[in-house]
Amino acid sequence: MIQRFRIQPSSVNYIARRSPWIPVWWSVALPGFGHMYMGEHLKGLILMSWEILVNHQAHLNEGIYYTLVGQADVAKSVLNYDWLLIYPVFYVFSMFDSYRKCVELNGVASLERLQPRRSFERFSMTSMTVITLARRSPTMAALWSVLMPGFGQLYNDRALQALALMGWYLAVAFKSGLALGAYHTLRGEFHLVLPLLNYQWLLFWPSIYIFGIADAYADTVEQNTIVDDAFRWRMRKYLRNGRK
Repeated sequence: MIQRFRIQPSSVNYIARRSPWIPVWWSVALPGFGHMYMGEHLKGLILMSWEILVNHQAHLNEGIYYTLVGQADVAKSVLNYDWLLIYPVFYVFSMFDSYRKCVELNGVASLERLQPRRSFERFSMTSMTVITLARRSPTMAALWSVLMPGFGQLYNDRALQALALMGWYLAVAFKSGLALGAYHTLRGEFHLVLPLLNYQWLLFWPSIYIFGIADAYADTVEQNTIVDDAFRWRMRKYLRNGRK
């Protein structure tokens, strides 16, 4: 029997029909995000970590920054071409694999809905944690992610995804000088901010921050859909048995 979702001590995971172009878009924003969006947490973490490693070694973000500000010669001088030549194949693979995987999961999700018997267990408890699948507020999940990417995923009991987002977000925030820059900004010491910023790390920040918010919101909506579907399925089963 195909299970639509599974609750484990480390996370809640599920299959659902999605547009394949959404994970492709997230893979364009940052490789690994498209896989995380589909629940491929381990593969997503591997690709995300590889992206940050190769990008950092190639100084790609730094090259992008200098290109955008019109300093193309400086951009060429900072790039490490040994690492840069690895990047395109890896980047294209991330997009291709996220599209392929989404199409496969859509097929599995369609088969799951055709089963005469469906599994809707919504509770798991161990000595370390208690996880339930219940209706939650998408807005609340998004707001927690605004405060810190990963908190919205913790709110939805997706611990593995939260760990990946929180870990890399903290690394980026401190390596880029963003945390200390925000401190000086709040104190009105604007002249101290620009010298602190490391643009190689700073350009990772928008992708991680926006993905954390958008994914937490979409994940809550999907989990609510599963809860509602479980209720409707059990109600239909009850009514059919009652008629007999």
